Amino acid sequence: MIIVLFSLLFLVVLLLTRSYRCVEQYYSTILYISLMSVFYTLICTNYGLWTFRVWWIFTNQAVALLEAVILFPSTTALFLRYLPRHSRFTMLYFILFVALYIVMEYIMIQLGEIRYTQGWNLGWSTVVDVLMFLFMLLHERSKRLTWILTVVVVAFFIRWFDVPLFAL
Repeated sequence: MIIVLFSLLFLVVLLLTRSYRCVEQYYSTILYISLMSVFYTLICTNYGLWTFRVWWIFTNQAVALLEAVILFPSTTALFLRYLPRHSRFTMLYFILFVALYIVMEYIMIQLGEIRYTQGWNLGWSTVVDVLMFLFMLLHERSKRLTWILTVVVVAFFIRWFDVPLFAL
């Protein structure tokens, strides 16, 4: 399953660059990003907007755990550690990470590793990727504003995709 390889790749890069040393510095943002992943999994357990191909022990829940524990923390630490200090490079850096995530998902689509449901598509995933990296940046500067915007965005997605909150 390709998502396992992507997660391991990010973990290897985290280790090789010794960016794991920065985990404590970015701990609250790493926790925030992982919590959002777990939150999606809990809310959409019976109404997933996408599903991964089941492979060996990697069910949708196992993949969600893998993302929350390895992929997203590694991504967050790498993204924040190497964030350019000069604003003119920040946008390019931001676009690079978003593009990387879009390419990863496109590869998963082409290999049949991910299937969209409930009207979800790569366009919506792109919006979420942009928001995820934007919220990483914002969370480092203003946690309160990030949480307020997160509630607004989550409410929007729940409403837009008619996610049944009490169908758990």
